[in-house]
Amino acid sequence: MKTIRNIQKTAARATAIAITVAAISFSVEAQDFWRQLTSHSGHEMAEMVTVNRALPAPADNRAPLTEAAFTETAREEPLELESWMTNESYFTTKTRFEEATDSPLQLEAWMTNSANFVVAGMSETAREEPLELESWMTNEIYFSTGIEKEKPLQLESWMTDPEIWK
Repeated sequence: MKTIRNIQKTAARATAIAITVAAISFSVEAQDFWRQLTSHSGHEMAEMVTVNRALPAPADNRAPLTEAAFTETAREEPLELESWMTNESYFTTKTRFEEATDSPLQLEAWMTNSANFVVAGMSETAREEPLELESWMTNEIYFSTGIEKEKPLQLESWMTDPEIWK
């Protein structure tokens, strides 16, 4: 019984994978997918991306390469000012603004009828007890004043050691 279930699960998974592969191959975005997959391995794709540029040799064998040896400055042609760039009709809004003319609000009868604003479960005689000031509320140790003093930093020998900070 277990074997039959395992075979059924495997068959269902294989079917799902086959349907997924078929959907990918028929989709518009994957028109060249199979050609790329069969013609290029991942290693070949990585080689296409890398730039074959020799590293500059240091002036002497002991001098380390710096970041400047690996950077190059980007150069772009200067932009020219064209006539449309200075034409204000391209950059103005055509929105009309008008003064708001709302009529003043009127007090209506339902607004003053207390029957419309009954809070469920609360009677007019229900009152909350006033809050009492307890001793812990006035004790300073429970509240931070916001000003905390840090201990001054101590200078340690490793901080000034030129061997560490080369």
